[in-house]
Amino acid sequence: MRGVVDGVIRPQWLRDTLHGVWVEHALHPVAVQVPIGAWISAALLDLMPRTTRAARRLVGVGAADALPTALAGCADWARLHDRQLRVGIVHAAANLVATGLCAASFVQRARGHHGSGKALS
Repeated sequence: MRGVVDGVIRPQWLRDTLHGVWVEHALHPVAVQVPIGAWISAALLDLMPRTTRAARRLVGVGAADALPTALAGCADWARLHDRQLRVGIVHAAANLVATGLCAASFVQRARGHHGSGKALS
């Protein structure tokens, strides 16, 4: 899988961007704050009356930011020591499931199915 990641993230400028070279800090740990914050905020709004639109928007923001965040994580993962790669695979798989559920939640909410949208979140 490391070869696949290196093949997709081939240009050095892209690799440097995803590693956060331009801000002198790893990008992935910073980028994860957007989906985590959006999804936690949406869950809190789900507990309050008349906040369905705001919650749906936050779920969408988190889902939209998940792809660039995952790309940054993949770039970092490809540079890990061999013993750390398995942990990264489990981390990615768990986050893929979570992102899929949140994306499905967004679709259900957009269709007006707020109950199932909340459940999927």
